[in-house]
Amino acid sequence: MNLNQTSDNSYIALIHPQQHKRSLSCWEKVSHYFWGPNPLNTLRLTYFTTPKVHSNLRVFFMLFHVAVWIWTALSIGVVYNMAAYLTLWGFTICTLYFILVNCVNKSPDNSTAWKITYVLGELGATLEFLICPFFFAFLFPVFLTTSPPLDSVILQVCLHFFCPVFIWIDTILNGIAFPRNHVWFLVIVCVLYPPNNYAWTMAWGKPVYPVMDWKTYMTYVYIAGAVVLGFVGFYVGILQYGKKKDKKCMDAKNPEKGPLFARML
Repeated sequence: MNLNQTSDNSYIALIHPQQHKRSLSCWEKVSHYFWGPNPLNTLRLTYFTTPKVHSNLRVFFMLFHVAVWIWTALSIGVVYNMAAYLTLWGFTICTLYFILVNCVNKSPDNSTAWKITYVLGELGATLEFLICPFFFAFLFPVFLTTSPPLDSVILQVCLHFFCPVFIWIDTILNGIAFPRNHVWFLVIVCVLYPPNNYAWTMAWGKPVYPVMDWKTYMTYVYIAGAVVLGFVGFYVGILQYGKKKDKKCMDAKNPEKGPLFARML
């Protein structure tokens, strides 16, 4: 048996020496790059609380997100118009994460499903980290000037406050490590959303967000600020996981050997 450190640096895994070398498939190469040669499904880890409490929270968060997603779709009317808003990119990612994490948190380490869910959890937490302050600092005051009905205000608060809070509660409790090489998933979103916003603005003949009209330099300032906030959110994810890891009271393969700081779901 040899000791081997995975790419996310979150645990030491034991692997057998390879008896016969063979060429890796494309997916295996991708998996090795992002999760190391012997990945561990850390979605089944829980910190600070009991597995039962964490599981119940995830079910509640899932039901909340699904209900708000349906409410949002009904309020917009045309469902595909949801693709115009970064808020709903982040919110939909979080909704998918909470649906999947309740199904795959006990998946075997070599499965693909938990890895997809893992990435959704990282992206959701990162995007909500920028969406919440951006909305309340720049968009919510403009929104209130339109004298919106109470139900519309409540929906916006659910989308931009409660949903970010819930995904970060789960982030603090879960075993997602925010490996540095996973920042490429955030880069992909940062590359895709601005032209998407521009396309919807041209199609509608009006800005998706009032502060981003694509006619003044301020549009690019807001985009740059949002990108910076996104990377800050990813770095905060790294820091909060590092604080949990530094406690050094958890054996990922045998958590029962440690105190109640981290347990398997």
